[in-house]
Amino acid sequence: MTYLDPQSSESIRSLRVLKGIHGFHIYAHENWVDNLLAVASLQGGFERSSRLSNALTSLSARLEGLSRSRGAPEAGPGSLQSNGRRLDPIRVYPGLYSTAVAAEADAQGNQKDRHTLRS
Repeated sequence: MTYLDPQSSESIRSLRVLKGIHGFHIYAHENWVDNLLAVASLQGGFERSSRLSNALTSLSARLEGLSRSRGAPEAGPGSLQSNGRRLDPIRVYPGLYSTAVAAEADAQGNQKDRHTLRS
């Protein structure tokens, strides 16, 4: 199976590859929280794989460090952090959890913006 026409110029093939990477980035940005929660819901959750658990611990620590260095505010009482239990499976990873809270708030804001544009 060939996805890139070998007869295409190098610049055309490079452009198609870059568009594919860009599309994947958009997908990953918009769906990482849902995908992470799907893994958490599997039997054994994150503990199924010590490599995954270690990677999440490391990522969480880096995200916490970035938040502190930027002086990011803690989520307050009216935030997604205190609403519902959807993100509970990742609470054990504080940096990851706060990033997921921010991503969900951003996604909700984008949905409101799209709704306003349609009205």
